[in-house]
Amino acid sequence: MMKRNGLIICMLVFLITSVNAQNLSNQYNVVGSIRDSATKKPVAYASISIFDTLQNDMGSTYSLENGLFKIILSEPGSYRLEISVVGYRTSEFSIDIIKDALTVKLGDILVVQEHVSLEEVRVTARKRLVEQKPGMLVYNAESDITNKGGTAADVLRKAPILNVDAQGNVSMRGSSNLKILINGKYSGQMARSAADALNMMPAGLIQSVEIITNPSAKYDAEGAAGVINIITKKGKKDISGTLEASASNLEQMFNPRLSFAKEKWNVNIAGHLHRLRRKSGELQERTSFSGDTATSNLRQLIAKDNTAPHGSADISVDYKINEMSELSLGVNTWFGHWPEDSRMNSAVRSGGIITEQYLQNIASSNSYLGADINIGYNRRFKRPGRQITLLAQGSPSRTISKYDAVKNATDQVLLYRELNYSTTKNKEWTFQADYVQPVNVKGTVHLESGIKIILRNVGNQYNVSASEPNQPDKMIPQDDRSDNFRY
Repeated sequence: MMKRNGLIICMLVFLITSVNAQNLSNQYNVVGSIRDSATKKPVAYASISIFDTLQNDMGSTYSLENGLFKIILSEPGSYRLEISVVGYRTSEFSIDIIKDALTVKLGDILVVQEHVSLEEVRVTARKRLVEQKPGMLVYNAESDITNKGGTAADVLRKAPILNVDAQGNVSMRGSSNLKILINGKYSGQMARSAADALNMMPAGLIQSVEIITNPSAKYDAEGAAGVINIITKKGKKDISGTLEASASNLEQMFNPRLSFAKEKWNVNIAGHLHRLRRKSGELQERTSFSGDTATSNLRQLIAKDNTAPHGSADISVDYKINEMSELSLGVNTWFGHWPEDSRMNSAVRSGGIITEQYLQNIASSNSYLGADINIGYNRRFKRPGRQITLLAQGSPSRTISKYDAVKNATDQVLLYRELNYSTTKNKEWTFQADYVQPVNVKGTVHLESGIKIILRNVGNQYNVSASEPNQPDKMIPQDDRSDNFRY
């Protein structure tokens, strides 16, 4: 009977593996390279879109700096490929994908330069995926249908010249010294932990991402490799809303959004609730030698299983005073509880005999609550490019970190215990005024000037207690490891 059950289980595993392998094989890759027809040089950031016979958009991408691109399709058929880039004619190609050809190589696609003097520009279609503007690249996230259901970290992974690792840490051209802004404003949430903030921000809230490679002094560019400015969506209809939810065994997410626009008012409300479970196991082994002879061996098995609930809320109100002036108010708050509990089993062997063995449990947590409150005023003038911007912002936040480390023998006898409790409070006020004055008639040369004042008040109070070697049950404050820091 046992053999029969084992045979049935093996057959089920084989069928599931076969189905998964078949599903993985049903991916058809369309690859190619965009090049200039005259110079044969690669054309970077060209927008590539593919449509089926019913003109449904099946996917979009952009060419890399070497001109290469790739689009993944889920089924064979006849498609139309459209390539568009500023300064070149729009090119269209018909391609046929057959069932047995998993990769379709288009080779070098030559695009022809086009120089046209425009009298009027009328936007009748979606924005290009990537636009190149003076001093910056703009990734229009709302034009990419693959961004639905993700986070801001997923959006930045698709933006050009940016690199985002699995934890959400962002770097540009090998440097992580970046300033990340929300709608051109400083974010205390990003300053606390940019990786956590990006994983908490829903992708559906993002309209575009501005990648400023040569930031001016307006962005406090000293020592920064660049500036990333995330532009959020604004309401365009009287009332509109979106409700997004997703769930899996390790992650659940709920993102409501409501927009209201009428006459001079534009109000946007967005929320984000996220529950993330992180489960991992780790095995470490270290052997010490004296010459060629092993003297001792340390083996540690570490297990972690943590659930981190967190969320954020954002409210922005824009009031258009007249055609030249606008007043804005924004409130953003974030909260969360990030535990880092772990269980470690350690054993020391010498000569094949266990000489020491103990269990260590660490219960740690990081709870935080913060907000950004800002009010801004923007005034444009009749002369194009001339404007003045005023901004005032307050950013209070609080973080509570603590851990309880307990070391037990294998018979549950207490060997050592250590406690830590840390509270960090931060109050920050920012006042900024910027003025832009065009120098020439065409407005291609500007003079930028401004003033900025930042007032910070940061305090961190932490206390450590530990047990004595001969009295593990008695906790004694460790004055040399406790402090009250003020800045």
